[in-house]
Amino acid sequence: MYPDRLWLALGSGEAINEAITGLPWPEKAERNARLRECVDVIRSLFAGETVTHRGQITCV
Repeated sequence: MYPDRLWLALGSGEAINEAITGLPWPEKAERNARLRECVDVIRSLFAGETVTHRGQITCV
């Protein structure tokens, strides 16, 4: 449908499959902050950068 293009859909999630772990589900503001960090890391990777990030998420 979209030759030579990558399509990616991201979201802050909902407690459906994740609730099985028994861990508390973060509030929407925290999930949004994590999503923003993930998007920043993904953009850097798509730009060809080597990424090390430690924040709400960790990429080493």
